[in-house]
Amino acid sequence: MHMNELYITKQDHDRLREYLDGAAPSVNADADELRKFAAELDGRRVVDGREIAPAVVTMHSRVRLMDINTMESLVVTLVYPEEADLDQGKLSVLSTAGRALLGRSVGDVFEWRSPVRLRRLLVKELFYQPEAAGNYEQ
Repeated sequence: MHMNELYITKQDHDRLREYLDGAAPSVNADADELRKFAAELDGRRVVDGREIAPAVVTMHSRVRLMDINTMESLVVTLVYPEEADLDQGKLSVLSTAGRALLGRSVGDVFEWRSPVRLRRLLVKELFYQPEAAGNYEQ
């Protein structure tokens, strides 16, 4: 796998495209943002789930992120919007942070504009990735 290239499993790509293509107005994201995310998905390298590196964040991965400026650490699971619950650490893939996290690898740094400031986050640790655990149906 090449450095700085974002990967996505075929199953995650197909599910997310299907989700975006049928997204109802009730989804908490505007239409322009959904189109932008669809284009981002199509710009990622699609690979079979059995071939994705175990350090890549896929859907339902549980990761530790660290804010580079504050050294604050947070643990999140990347989920579909209907599963999102920040109190339980479940981050929607449609959130700006979730979109930026999908396809990143351990050691990657990415920027996320929170409501308060621009944050630089390091993917510090990957606790669980479904594909690495042999779960290709999640």
